[in-house]
Amino acid sequence: MSKLEIIVLGLLNKNKMYGYEIVKFFKDTGFHLWMKIKLPSIYKVLSRLEEKKYIIKQKIIQRDSIPKNEFVITQEGKNKYFNDLKEFVLTKNKINFFEFIFFSLIMEKSVDKSTFIKAIDMQIEQLDEKNYEADKKHLALRKFFPKENYITSSLSENFRLVKKIHLKMLTDMKERALSDKSNDYFISEDKK
Repeated sequence: MSKLEIIVLGLLNKNKMYGYEIVKFFKDTGFHLWMKIKLPSIYKVLSRLEEKKYIIKQKIIQRDSIPKNEFVITQEGKNKYFNDLKEFVLTKNKINFFEFIFFSLIMEKSVDKSTFIKAIDMQIEQLDEKNYEADKKHLALRKFFPKENYITSSLSENFRLVKKIHLKMLTDMKERALSDKSNDYFISEDKK
C-alpha cells in the first residue's frame, strides 16, 4: 500500500470525509508539498481504495444542493490500515522526518505505545546516519572551497542546527509518549 493510501485510510479512520475535505486538509496544512503529493491523485486513491473494498462511498443529498460523496472506512479497510501503518513506520528508510511527523498525527488510536517508540527510535537512528552523510558532504565541500567563506559556513551551521531541531522534536515526542499522560493516544498492547 502506498503512503498516500495509508494516510487517506488514517484520516477516514478518524472521521467520515468528503473527497474535497481530504484534498482541503492536504492543501491547508501544506503536507502535500512535504510529501510530494499531487492533489488530484487523492481522488484516484479514493477510487482504488473503494475498488479494494477498504472504503465505501455514500451519496449524501442535501436540500437544494448537488449530491456529495462521503467516504467511510470499512472494517476490512481498518484492518489493512492498522497492519500496513505499523509495518510502514517500522520499515527503515520508508519515510523521511517530515513524513514521520505527519504519520504521527494520524497514528492516534492506531498503534500501541511500544510500536510508536520503536518508530521514533528508528527515525533518530536515520537522523544519525543523515548527520554522518551531511558531515561527509561538508568535508567534500571544504575540499572544493578550502577557504571557508560566509556561504559555506552558513550552510554548515544551519544544516547542523536543523538536524539538532529534528532530534529535539523526536526526543521530545518520545519523552511525551513515554509519560502516562499519553496513554489515551495509543491502542492498548492487548488489542494488537
